[in-house]
Amino acid sequence: MVLNFNEQGITLANKFKGKVGFRDIKNVKQAVQEIIAKEGECTFAMTFPGGTHDIWLRYWLGACGINPNKDVRVIPNPPPQMVANMKVGRMDGFCVGEPWNAVAVREGVGFTHVATQDVWKHHPEKVLAFNNEFFEKNKIQILRPVSPLAWFPIGLAVFQASDKAAVFSIAITSLWATLLNTAHGASSVPEDYKNVAKVFGFSALRYLRYVVVPYTLPFMLTGLKISIGIAWMVIVASEMLAGGTGIGFYIWDSWNALNLNNVIPAILLIGVVGFILDYFFGYLQRRVQI
Repeated sequence: MVLNFNEQGITLANKFKGKVGFRDIKNVKQAVQEIIAKEGECTFAMTFPGGTHDIWLRYWLGACGINPNKDVRVIPNPPPQMVANMKVGRMDGFCVGEPWNAVAVREGVGFTHVATQDVWKHHPEKVLAFNNEFFEKNKIQILRPVSPLAWFPIGLAVFQASDKAAVFSIAITSLWATLLNTAHGASSVPEDYKNVAKVFGFSALRYLRYVVVPYTLPFMLTGLKISIGIAWMVIVASEMLAGGTGIGFYIWDSWNALNLNNVIPAILLIGVVGFILDYFFGYLQRRVQI
């Protein structure tokens, strides 16, 4: 997932002024050679080896005809220290994100030579990435924390109806607790249970019916208890967004009418219904507990 685009730049020290200009790389190599002849070396900085700033800097040096591994020194440096180090002469150029290029210009220690979007327009700058192993193990956990109301626009775009979008939001946000608890129960059947099933020669169907389901049922009901609580909260929020009907819409409509006498009883009703649902599933959970 791409988090942002562009926003990088390469800033050169004032000693390059008059020799190279904005987006002009023709004379960069000659200017670097003159600095090396005069000072013994030419140093460029980036934020982290292997990061995007390092890649852009080395790409730019190569495009200028400079070998970044042999001709110049490339060092890592924290972004907030770029301008200060250039000011005291420890580096001759750097590649970093904003605002540090602008800070160098404002303080008169350097100038922006090229922006990375001039090299690759609309390039990705920060991404959120996972390897396949992590994603396969945690794909449900990645979706579970998403805010219930964040799903509502997606449901509205898919179903083109606010009532169906509300149902979609309720379903997608409440299923995770049941799904995760059921999966945990099914995957944690004791070895003794499995061995007994093998001794009696259970088929896959009988193993599922007489071993997996009975053992998993308490986990499943625990998940259902949590899911019902989540669903009941999301119902109210979704009805406020969808409008038209429901206790959530009633509370929101009453608030808009500044009628708090209707709001308080409705909130108490939500609490009582939620308590009854929680107690009911808690009772079922205790009845099937192993």
